[in-house]
Amino acid sequence: EQGLDKPRGIFVCSMSDLFGIGIPLEWTEAILNAMDNKHDRFYILTKQPQNLIKFSPFPDNCFVGFTATTNEQIQYGLAHIADVEARVKYISFEPLLEKVSLLAPEMVDWVIIGGQSGPSRFHPPEEWIQEIEDACDKCGIPVFEKNNLRPSGALRQEMAEANHGK
Repeated sequence: EQGLDKPRGIFVCSMSDLFGIGIPLEWTEAILNAMDNKHDRFYILTKQPQNLIKFSPFPDNCFVGFTATTNEQIQYGLAHIADVEARVKYISFEPLLEKVSLLAPEMVDWVIIGGQSGPSRFHPPEEWIQEIEDACDKCGIPVFEKNNLRPSGALRQEMAEANHGK
């Protein structure tokens, strides 16, 4: 059991989107203010990366990422995260639905890769995964494979450090 004295990793709004359309500004601001405690690490993930700049700079203990399942979403997300100030910026390829290219890997500090769960379960082909991981390895970017990525086998589950690449 983890005590309150030990830092925790907290995935913020894991079943929703803190920066999503229709979320009241005061809610987002209140949650972000609570994150600036310097003790815990907060993971923020959005499908609306264009909204991140409104809240930049982020506290150093916030890992700020966007979801991309296609090449088009990668380009869109990178264009919007470029000017966001965050100690760790990341892309979550979950679910990875097509072969993608990790464009501008120097802009991210961490990559998450996952498959699609549920009734439409989909495990991406190994070569799609390998292409992303090769690009990450060339740039020293940690990779975290989600449990739903492959039907079986060992998973690569590396964590980004708060000072990676900075």
